[in-house]
Amino acid sequence: METVDPASSPGEPTLPTIRFAVFEGAESNSRPLATITISKNADSGWSVQCAAQSDAVASRIKPILDEFGANRHGALGQSAHPATPSDDFGPLADLLRFHGFRVEELPASDFQVNIQLDLNTGSMVGTQNAMHAFTSPDSPLGRKIVDAIAQSFAKGSDDLAIEVDALLDKNEINEAVEAIKRGADKAAFSLPPTKKLLSSLVRLDVSALSNADRRMIRDARLTVAQRLGQHEIAGKDADALLIEDPATLTTEQIASLRTIIAIAAIKRGNRETGLSTLYDLVKDPNELGPESRAWAWRNISMVLDPKDPGLRRANQLSADAFLEAGNKHEAGKSLMGLVNILMNHDPVEAIKTLNEIVQLLDQDGLLDRRVRAAALHARANRLARLNKHEDAFKDAAEAVALSRNLIGIEAEFVSSLHLAAIEALHVGDSAAADAYETEAESLTDELKLSHFQLAQRTSTLAQEFDANLAEALLQDAEAANNLEIIAAVRILQATGDASLGDIARLEILEETRNRIVAAKGRDAMLQPVRMAMAQQLLRMKQNRRAEKWFREILDVDAFDGFARNGLIDCLWETEQWGDAAIFLRKQLTLRGDLPGLMFALGKSLFEAGDLSGAVTALTKSLASASKDENLRKNATELRERALQLGGTVLPTPLAPTVGEVTRAEFELALNDFARFIAAEKRMTFWVPDKKGGHKWVSSPEARAQDFLHTFLKARFDSRAELFEEIGTGAGRLDLYVKLSGGLSIIIELKMCGAPYSSTYAAAGEDQIRHYMDNRNTNLGYLVVFDARINTFSNTLLSTTGGSKHTIIERFIDVKSRVKGG
Repeated sequence: METVDPASSPGEPTLPTIRFAVFEGAESNSRPLATITISKNADSGWSVQCAAQSDAVASRIKPILDEFGANRHGALGQSAHPATPSDDFGPLADLLRFHGFRVEELPASDFQVNIQLDLNTGSMVGTQNAMHAFTSPDSPLGRKIVDAIAQSFAKGSDDLAIEVDALLDKNEINEAVEAIKRGADKAAFSLPPTKKLLSSLVRLDVSALSNADRRMIRDARLTVAQRLGQHEIAGKDADALLIEDPATLTTEQIASLRTIIAIAAIKRGNRETGLSTLYDLVKDPNELGPESRAWAWRNISMVLDPKDPGLRRANQLSADAFLEAGNKHEAGKSLMGLVNILMNHDPVEAIKTLNEIVQLLDQDGLLDRRVRAAALHARANRLARLNKHEDAFKDAAEAVALSRNLIGIEAEFVSSLHLAAIEALHVGDSAAADAYETEAESLTDELKLSHFQLAQRTSTLAQEFDANLAEALLQDAEAANNLEIIAAVRILQATGDASLGDIARLEILEETRNRIVAAKGRDAMLQPVRMAMAQQLLRMKQNRRAEKWFREILDVDAFDGFARNGLIDCLWETEQWGDAAIFLRKQLTLRGDLPGLMFALGKSLFEAGDLSGAVTALTKSLASASKDENLRKNATELRERALQLGGTVLPTPLAPTVGEVTRAEFELALNDFARFIAAEKRMTFWVPDKKGGHKWVSSPEARAQDFLHTFLKARFDSRAELFEEIGTGAGRLDLYVKLSGGLSIIIELKMCGAPYSSTYAAAGEDQIRHYMDNRNTNLGYLVVFDARINTFSNTLLSTTGGSKHTIIERFIDVKSRVKGG
């Protein structure tokens, strides 16, 4: 028999009760044989109840109870008054001791259940404490009580809806209004509402009601609609209130209603309309109270594009206003939005903000424990993405400790258990990982948590794909309307079903992505689909298309290691060495000087022709790769090649130099490029001919342009904008370069060496002059890939020309053989 502290349970308080446990002999560690309860009845009499371990125990204690009932004249018959419980457990306790049993007093209940309800969100959290050592702490009693209270809330809303619907069915509108008033008096609209109640409120036509009743119904309907996320309904009532009752509304109420209207517009797809309204509201912050201002900025932050520079400010202003209003929980949510922005740009600041969130939150009340646990879970997730697994494990473990024994947040608790298990493995604590996973699985099975049960089946399917099991799991996920599991199973079908062809796999993945987008699913659901798309395209040798998906993943999560490596492979495979260098510099800025990434940067810079940058990056890679012999060997060999080709160590190996680019710096880059091509890429312009010699490859000028474009990207990064094959009237210039600081340069590439004559190459001068007039610049370079054996580097430019034009020629040695060879 289990009892609950009456002060913490629903219903009327029970009458006084005394309880004690009966033990065999004097053993102190034994479990009680029976629990006996002496309680006062409503008629002032007393009743005795016994809960025994077994029938055998009951048969031993029953004669004692019978003796007690027969002898009601005090302990052992010395009093003429009815038996009354006393501090020494009364006559019955004495009688049990007389028969050789040990007796210990117990609290009046087995458990104490505490419950807290957040009236703003409708969330409810409870906890159950065992009141003595002889009851199971895992009893489901507390959870049943919390469930019963939650159901009573829903029943209250539904009962009111049934009453209102019945009256409306009979067209008794005034009676329906009175029923709603009675519901409001009983705080029906302060408790979690139901869709059924909203449906009933929507049925009510307010046009014929008095002003007071119309206002009351609109207020009630708006409140319920907002709490259920039915923004369109809320928006209509907010709009009507502004029209019908403007004189009765305060400035704060008007701002709140306009916010609701703006959100409704955004949900309809009218993004700019909604944003304009919200920005108008915060234009004069003195007209808004801090809470309204906080919500306005919060809603702005939720609408802005992730790359919008105003997003960070919106989250910060929202958090500040919530703190001003004293709402720490919502301030933490706004700061978490700021964290998600900072993660991809400034991880150090992201961690500082995460620490601020956790410091803001209390942990005294049950709801506070829940919010703090959620914040720690979130911080653990972000720290894990930054490879700070020791700190992530600490946070996840604390989130588990705070969530344990809280009733009503079991799904969150299981999620934290899984996270703690993952991070325990990262820090090498396999015993802790096993314990967390075991607890998570046990709770999932005990409570039949649908999402995690489906997730367990998905995990099993991932280990060994079976088409029939996949289809059955998909049907169950559809029945549960669990889009996350549906997406996971479809990915497994697309990647694991051997009977499918490449096109069929892509179709499944694309349909899955479209379904998530249409449902406005979170990026967390889209990321695995994007990864599967990228990997499938890689298998199909569609590297350029795979690159797009890897970049989408990294736009959301710059710390995704699989996407990072996949993108690098794509860029290398397609010889986009300059783009690879740009990407790797950004990754190193985010992740720190990881030796593998530093080597990848060195290789990219080498292949792009930036030899000094390659030497510097490879040297730094070697300095931190002491434990990776293979990496050290490859980095050493590549650095030696770069040094032999003229590379030197630069002072700033990672971030590109900032500031203006001078002509001297640009010409130095061209000289480095010429040395690199002559030493490393010269023979890529040739193929053997049938006479034992060489001939130009097909489209050598296009190859030359690719090499130069790649080199300039790697060398100057964001300090140079490169425009290829731009139409300029009668022709197309090869490269138009705009450099940081304003310098604009025209580059024309020409091949020289049979069958490309000197006259052909020299014609580049006239083309440059023509381009200059069209592009409004007077500085140009004729870059000649010169294969002339006997007249290499003989000038091609004329000695005459317009006085305002400056054309400089640079020769790059691409001879297929040396003179006399």
